[in-house]
Amino acid sequence: PVFTVLHGMRDATSGAMNMVGVAGFKGAGAMLGNLPAAYREAFRAEVKGVPSIAYEEYRRSGGKTGFMDFKDIEGYAQELSDMAQETQSWAQISNTPGSAAKARASWKKARGAVRKVLDRVEDINGAVENATRFATFKAARDAGKSVAEAANIAKNITINFNRRGSMTPVLSSWFLFFNPAVQGSARMVEALRSRQVQG
Repeated sequence: PVFTVLHGMRDATSGAMNMVGVAGFKGAGAMLGNLPAAYREAFRAEVKGVPSIAYEEYRRSGGKTGFMDFKDIEGYAQELSDMAQETQSWAQISNTPGSAAKARASWKKARGAVRKVLDRVEDINGAVENATRFATFKAARDAGKSVAEAANIAKNITINFNRRGSMTPVLSSWFLFFNPAVQGSARMVEALRSRQVQG
């Protein structure tokens, strides 16, 4: 929860600064003005599964991104399944009749509960991750940008997790958050070089 809140604040701050470089102070102000409604719409779409027409346009146009360095739900489920198989060995060794079946049933129930929690965490993180991008998309569309232009601006307003170099997977295995750190630094330098930011 703390990470999610801090992540949302960081995205709004860096997104506003980057928006100054893209669309000037007026564009950044429009993006920040859109943010409260964008959070509501992102949560409605990502957590409840009920996207608005505008949010669906944002999704379809490619503005949406997600944090790609974490395992997906299937990765966690496989990890839990592997752990279950390891724990079954002690149950099978036990002399108590039916203990292996009881252990499998308990593990299946626990795995289902963990999956639900992980799904919800992923949905909430997706909403926070995409709220600033959606606010940017709306500001760009309101400023007369095409859907494709607005999606490109939104996708790259903070860290674009879908962009990576050929060595990123290797380096990410050695350095936690390697891709976001490199992209965040590069995006900050790009924004600082903008004449609109320099004033």
